Amino acid sequence: MKIKAKSLTYIIASALLVASLVAVIISNSVEGYAMSGFALTLTPLIIGIVLSIFAAVYPKILKENEFVKIILGLTIICLICWSFGNIILQRSELVAAQFTYDKVNKIGWQALIPSLISIGLSVLSTISVIIGSFLKD
Repeated sequence: MKIKAKSLTYIIASALLVASLVAVIISNSVEGYAMSGFALTLTPLIIGIVLSIFAAVYPKILKENEFVKIILGLTIICLICWSFGNIILQRSELVAAQFTYDKVNKIGWQALIPSLISIGLSVLSTISVIIGSFLKD
């Protein structure tokens, strides 16, 4: 079985989203720095993972219907943006504190670094979905 480039980009996007999900869970597990809207961050990531796996596994459905392909790509991108927007919203005070007056707070850094990694992985997965949506079948 030969994997096409389009399916490969969606597989890469789903792997990056899984890594982003793990980073968010690690960031939230730091004691004293739990996110208040944690379900609003996890739910779009999980749905995005499922949709990107669907796009990778069933490329024939997407090839036959251009409208479904466009809606699926936009939905995945919107879910990823919603998720990392929530991460930015939840960690903005922590970023301000870490870079201004609380530079030696090691526990704060343990919560901040996985959040920043998760944001970076989310951006990379969005780029992968965008590349996959422009590839020919």
